[in-house]
Amino acid sequence: GGGGGGAKAGRVAGRKGHGGRRGQVGWGRQAGGDGFVAPGFWEGERRLWLNRVAIGHKESVVYARDNELVSEGYVRACKILGDVKGRQTVAMDVRLLDVLAAIQMHYAAYGWKLPLNVLSGYRSLKTNAGLEGAAKNSMHLYGRAADIYMSGVDLGHLKAVSRQLQAGGVGFYPGKGFVHVDTGAVRLWAG
Repeated sequence: GGGGGGAKAGRVAGRKGHGGRRGQVGWGRQAGGDGFVAPGFWEGERRLWLNRVAIGHKESVVYARDNELVSEGYVRACKILGDVKGRQTVAMDVRLLDVLAAIQMHYAAYGWKLPLNVLSGYRSLKTNAGLEGAAKNSMHLYGRAADIYMSGVDLGHLKAVSRQLQAGGVGFYPGKGFVHVDTGAVRLWAG
């Protein structure tokens, strides 16, 4: 597989715009107490609480602190988001981790302190090819997508929150019980 264990701690790009650099998210709203992303998000500790449903593994990881990657936490997040079926891990897009953290932070601000349930993160070509309806050039292949849900949170609301970030693609799959988020072009679809 594609490693992940070789991640180095380094400066995470700031968030002043959409520039597309690694670690940077182009938000539709500015962080600053608007109730969506808390002030200090970019300077503080960036934590994810993930539940990888296929293997029943829950873990809370700090992947960045004071705008610097935390190698151990970043590598753990990459492993949790790796291809479970193909047993492969890649370096996940830091912007995807930021999107997931922002979603989680939004719900936590309203008292919903729950893990993000991850159905799919990175996918190998073989895993992707074996999934019915998977796009041939899926963002999952590049470590830039995750299929998620939160227990007790309405999928339509999760879609709306994800879309408000304006950080990439949002796919709504109510029949399959998840929302797809990625760091590609900003777009919305239903499956």
